[in-house]
Amino acid sequence: MKIAICDDLIAHIEVLKPYIEEFFRIKEINAEISEFIDGESILKAKQTFDIIFLDIELGDITGIEVAKQLKYRNSNSVIIVVTS
Repeated sequence: MKIAICDDLIAHIEVLKPYIEEFFRIKEINAEISEFIDGESILKAKQTFDIIFLDIELGDITGIEVAKQLKYRNSNSVIIVVTS
């Protein structure tokens, strides 16, 4: 399972990531987690993701615009919008 976390605040990534890791460990599912600190970097990533945790406010581009572009790239991705 390929998972992405995209948030412009590293502290928020550091809070969310252990919960995701623990969930997939309990479910005995191998999860590869990638971290992105802005919308542009996740859009430039060559890979697609099964699950994307996406902050709604990314600064340079809104999370909604990033979500639209990511869904266009892979309509099977599950996008979970997060915000502080």
